[in-house]
Amino acid sequence: MLKLHLQLSSQRKRLYQEAIRRLQHVCVCDEGSPDGRIVGPEDISGEHPIPCLVDQPEKIAEDHLMARLQDGLRIMPAHEWRFRPKILPMHAALLEEKLGKPGLLRLHQWFAPEDCLRQRMMGALDLARFFFGGLPVLHHSIQQSQSLLCHLQFSSGGMALLHVCQLPQGTEAYESIHLIGATGAVYGDDHHNTHLHFKPGHLAARMHHDDVVSGLSAMIAEFAAGVAERRSWSVSITDTLRAAQQLKDIVDG
Repeated sequence: MLKLHLQLSSQRKRLYQEAIRRLQHVCVCDEGSPDGRIVGPEDISGEHPIPCLVDQPEKIAEDHLMARLQDGLRIMPAHEWRFRPKILPMHAALLEEKLGKPGLLRLHQWFAPEDCLRQRMMGALDLARFFFGGLPVLHHSIQQSQSLLCHLQFSSGGMALLHVCQLPQGTEAYESIHLIGATGAVYGDDHHNTHLHFKPGHLAARMHHDDVVSGLSAMIAEFAAGVAERRSWSVSITDTLRAAQQLKDIVDG
């Protein structure tokens, strides 16, 4: 049994505890002698002698991330989008050449107003690179007070349309993603057999809690496997830094 110590805010800690309970080979332990740690963005430092999974890396300054990379520590950034239940089969279908050459990615995410547009877009940009396998050669963005839209074109000819939007207070979150290839397409959203209704101050569909927790479980499983097998993980701080730089180039450039 691989033991993990959680050093997180109370809300995030509850989510991770729920996700870990779904895994048979991982458990939460006290400070004692864990095999690895899961820490919040405020706790990333050069003082962790054991492997760390860093939650919400999009909230960490680039220079701080670069310093940790130069420290040579074993740190896996928590790129949650890559491990979501809807994303894993999409990526698998793409790798198995069931979709052909990827042509169009559309991603829409509407979320609570306390979250940051730019931090949300970092995850979407990382996901686009995850699917297309490289950085865009052309890009365009439109930013408003509560909305950020990025349009990317890749050297393969494929395109990504990424939209993140803050919702009014009290409105439930929602997300959807489509990936269209030369010979097939995949589609995932959070309707779950409901319809999306717009009403004054209200949006009916929502992001389901189980999807979030299942994604965390898959991500923790990857972290635990890397710790147990003493191997690199499928995502690294370099990926986080690339997404941060890409956000600067597209939105600020």
